[in-house]
Amino acid sequence: MAGLTGVAGLAAVSGAAGVAGASGLDGVNDRLEKAAQQFIVEGGRATGDDNGGQDPGRQAPGGQAPDGQARGGQEPGGSDGKSYKGDEWVVPCDADELIAALVLANAGNGATLKLAERCTYTLTAFAPVATPPTAYGPNGLPVIIKPITIKGEGATIVRAANAEAFRILEVGVGGDLRLRDITIKGGSASIAGGGGIRVDAGGEATLEHLNVVDNRSSGSGGGIANFGITKITGKTDHGKDSATSGTPKSDAPSNGPAAQSPEGQGAAAELSAENAGTGRNWDDKDKGGYEGNETRISNNTGTFNGGGIHNNGYLTMENARVSANVIRGTGGTVITGSGGGLSNSRVAVINDVRIDHNIADFRGGGVHGGLNSTTTVTNADVSENTASSEGGGIFSDGDFHLKHSKIDRNSVFQRGGGIFNQIGQLVITDSKISENTVRNEGGGGIYVGSGTVVLSRSHVDRNKAVGPDSLAGGIYNRGTLSLTESKVVQNDAALPPGGIFTENNQVTVDQKSLIIKNRPTNCTGSAQPVPNCFG
Repeated sequence: MAGLTGVAGLAAVSGAAGVAGASGLDGVNDRLEKAAQQFIVEGGRATGDDNGGQDPGRQAPGGQAPDGQARGGQEPGGSDGKSYKGDEWVVPCDADELIAALVLANAGNGATLKLAERCTYTLTAFAPVATPPTAYGPNGLPVIIKPITIKGEGATIVRAANAEAFRILEVGVGGDLRLRDITIKGGSASIAGGGGIRVDAGGEATLEHLNVVDNRSSGSGGGIANFGITKITGKTDHGKDSATSGTPKSDAPSNGPAAQSPEGQGAAAELSAENAGTGRNWDDKDKGGYEGNETRISNNTGTFNGGGIHNNGYLTMENARVSANVIRGTGGTVITGSGGGLSNSRVAVINDVRIDHNIADFRGGGVHGGLNSTTTVTNADVSENTASSEGGGIFSDGDFHLKHSKIDRNSVFQRGGGIFNQIGQLVITDSKISENTVRNEGGGGIYVGSGTVVLSRSHVDRNKAVGPDSLAGGIYNRGTLSLTESKVVQNDAALPPGGIFTENNQVTVDQKSLIIKNRPTNCTGSAQPVPNCFG
């Protein structure tokens, strides 16, 4: 292959591309060699004379032809439909040509690839040799090791249903992937995780306006596993659907008649918590994927942590929906399976998201914050998630900050229908924890283990503890609990109290907080008294 810097000919391209198992490698190598030849286009013109060429003095990926004309593309309207414009390569609707283009981009200084609009690129097999070699299992596409942008144009990259197991793509050390307007579907990863996408330590990815669907992993991260730096976002030019759409008003009166509740308390909590969440109609307004504004991670399955997403690096996510993902453990003597939607083991900053209808067979149906992790969730709806053991909506073992969010209609079998905080500190501000259910022990809204939970201007209301021996429909405390300008109201339990139960005297409730209208009692029946709680 003339002019392919850093790769020794077509055999190297086909061996490094990563699309065939050993049994079918020869045939796929032939396909890749042909695709690479077509993509390079020996003697094709790519001059700076028209829109299909390149800037004077810039070199196309195929190098310079003897006459000084750059290889690597054709003029617009060429018979093969390919073109090269600046650093942007147009890739036809052919999986082999996509692979060849990625090999070329990795061999040079990276590139921008524009895919065929709404094309389906079907990956049928994988190669035993990656670029560079990876210990994280086979991939359908070459490992990204350079700055590469893929403009999906509504395309789909999918593993064929009858193909051997491999993930769709991996970002390796030195790789910087920008991927947008695309669907990643059907990947199947090993214990190393990331059925659809894996970002290694030392790699970076920006994932904009994606569908990541129907992927699976026998490890963590059925859809996405991040060990590097990853940003997940919806469209960045979506106008009114901004990340601030659910932010409560900041000009609420602090005193006077408008600030007073009927009981003379809790007005600030009323004004703030009632505006919690994204404020968006996700089902009707944003259809997701190429047609909607947000990124969707849905219907993915993992085994250890994170059915939709597992983060063990630095993750930021906004304008996204994480829905209908499942994490199921292997059973036996090892208990696994936490974070049906998202599992965070390091640092995650999440804004303007909906996390719903996810399932974990252990902890954290919606979100799992691991030991020593830091998780910040703002303007979120965490709804209708399910866990078998603890934390139907959220389980945290680290530091967790929840702001302007709704945790509602989640369920769990044992403890913490909405939230379970085991250790570390959980701070809840201007948020609403409502209509969650625990079916066995207690803490329909919140269960506080040995850690600390601080509520400020927030509501815990209409949660239930429904088992025959269940108590504390609102909050069950074994650690440290603080309420400031907050409400615990209309929670139900089978046994008293329905509002707050505490095993110790580490509870503080300020004069502006309300604990009322809980059944069968507010706090009577608690092992220790709850300050400013009556009945």
